[in-house]
Amino acid sequence: EAHGGVIIADEQTAGRGRSGRTWVTPPMSAIAMTLILRPAASATSHLTQISLLGGLAVLEGIKRTTYLLPQLKWPNDVLIDRKKVSGVLAESIFSGNQLEAVIVGLGVNVNVAPPPDLKLEYPATCLADELGQVVDREVLITAILESFSERYEQIGTTMLTDSWSACLAMKGEMVKVVGVTETLNGVLVGVDPEGALLIRLSSGEMKKILTGDVHLRGT
Repeated sequence: EAHGGVIIADEQTAGRGRSGRTWVTPPMSAIAMTLILRPAASATSHLTQISLLGGLAVLEGIKRTTYLLPQLKWPNDVLIDRKKVSGVLAESIFSGNQLEAVIVGLGVNVNVAPPPDLKLEYPATCLADELGQVVDREVLITAILESFSERYEQIGTTMLTDSWSACLAMKGEMVKVVGVTETLNGVLVGVDPEGALLIRLSSGEMKKILTGDVHLRGT
């Protein structure tokens, strides 16, 4: 597929989230969408921003089509009232050291929430439950893609990360960050210009969280 290709599934029976987790997409109820990007070689240093862009586009698409006020949970979730409504998974494809493509998967719970007996990492909801009415998926898809296209031009600038940080959930609160090798407690400050999470420890040290399977939890 060429740069900018979009693939949408009306149902997903083997949806995959971060670290191989399951993503549920019942028939005709949610958005399961993949964007194919073929950025310039210089974008290799901005891959974290591309990942953040997916969540920001979903958030802005929701704000453009509803009265809801979603927030972002680093690095790739969209929350409404601290409940997960969307997840983003961005994966890079390399040929040697050459960046070939970035595949961005966007999942949005639109008109049906995951079943309550499903073991989820974070409390979940759907847009219809929060609004009290059914949401037109095609209208929302259009709004998300419009935002993604507009914001894509900002990759490599602080405009993107500043906008993302302004919507960050739990900003200024004490949080626990559970990583692969360590667990940190501190105040959530925001993200740096490249999209890394910034945590201020009790010692006053500013800790930068770059990559890995990080679980962010309010304390």
